Amino acid sequence: LRINEARLEEAQNIALIGNWEYTLQDKLVYLSKEGERIAQYASLKRLSFSTFFRRVHHEDIDKVKEWMNKICIEKADVSFRLRIPGTDRYKFI
Repeated sequence: LRINEARLEEAQNIALIGNWEYTLQDKLVYLSKEGERIAQYASLKRLSFSTFFRRVHHEDIDKVKEWMNKICIEKADVSFRLRIPGTDRYKFI
């Protein structure tokens, strides 16, 4: 399991993509190491939904809320491009 986790971490680093998980039970967002780096969070493995939203570009908030609704209601898997506030660059997470 540790070898597979290390391989996934390395692959995400090379591809510059991260992953995240939102849990309904504790209402926290969990980020992979690359997800933390992309979203510019220093060593935060888990964060509140409101903290997560502070790293979403203001023009993308409604879109992300729509995706979160799909996750919570439809139990759907989603992926999206995250635009970091203060930039017009897209980052994938």
